[in-house]
Amino acid sequence: MLLLLAVFLVGSIASYVALPGFRLGVDTHTVGAVKEAKRQSGWGGYAPVRPIRAAASSQVTDHGAPLLIDLINTDYWAADTAHDAQPHVTLAFAGPTDLDYLLVTSGAGPDFGRTGRPRSVRLTYSNGTSEDLLLKDDPKAAGYEVHGYSVTWATLRVLSVYPSRQNSWVAISELEFFRLI
Repeated sequence: MLLLLAVFLVGSIASYVALPGFRLGVDTHTVGAVKEAKRQSGWGGYAPVRPIRAAASSQVTDHGAPLLIDLINTDYWAADTAHDAQPHVTLAFAGPTDLDYLLVTSGAGPDFGRTGRPRSVRLTYSNGTSEDLLLKDDPKAAGYEVHGYSVTWATLRVLSVYPSRQNSWVAISELEFFRLI
């Protein structure tokens, strides 16, 4: 029995060291369990994680992706879904970071009802994981738990839209990321 346990332990350690996919799975599961315990207990707080760059698959003139991360919610990124059915933005971070919470200010700021707003989105992370979120249709910032661990970039893809009768745009005023500390 002891020999079997030793073989299992050595095999697990060797797999962790030699197989990046296995290591990522163990690390992600472990970090996720610790983060979830912190969330449930109310222990710890959130610190902002500021992207250093934002780029979009498409954008409407004067409404580029950098406006998503400028901390001003009266301007916005917009894409025309008639030309790009599922537009996306990729946000780069200065180095590996955890992303545990996301504030989304949907719509075109003071013109909230004049453009479409994202309904469902997919977050894809540099570590190969992804998750889908169903966003609220509200002009105020709404918060969502997210699960990006040790990532250097995240892509937010708009999967569906709360439409507008005035145009085929989809708009987001601001994206703000936080990590649990």
